[in-house]
Amino acid sequence: MTVEGLRLNLTDQEAKSEARTYEVPPSGAYVCNIVELNDEVVKPGSDNAGKPYWRARFVIDQGSPHDGTPLFSNIMLFEGAAYQIKQLVEAVFPDLLEGKSLSIPASDAFLGKQIVVTGVKHREGSNMVRKGKIVGKYEKDQFDVKGFRAVDKSKVKKTANEFDLPY
Repeated sequence: MTVEGLRLNLTDQEAKSEARTYEVPPSGAYVCNIVELNDEVVKPGSDNAGKPYWRARFVIDQGSPHDGTPLFSNIMLFEGAAYQIKQLVEAVFPDLLEGKSLSIPASDAFLGKQIVVTGVKHREGSNMVRKGKIVGKYEKDQFDVKGFRAVDKSKVKKTANEFDLPY
């Protein structure tokens, strides 16, 4: 099928849709839905070339002033860099963590699950630090995901004017 000459009939909702912009949320913790986990491999030129990771996308849940905002992270799937995958599995499938051993389900098992994503907002022009050294400056505001934890639904309070998470 070719797209050239294609004609669509839009629903009322589609006809009213407009481009949506997202503001990078402040540092903090956000209840999110896991919407995408893509299998990737570290590119050549890195010490970890050829090792697997997930390119992840989370969306802040309704009830937050930032609902609908996407957050992104690369989750390493190899020993020595397993901090985030350990936290993610523990948040979603706590029974799969046995002491220092971790069973990782397929990526699609996580899709649609809710977790708390924590992170730090870096401002445009601020120093980018890796392994204790300044390696450049941020070209735009960016949310740097630092970790994950389970949602404690008994402590999350959502109202029209506030969004509180347990710390």
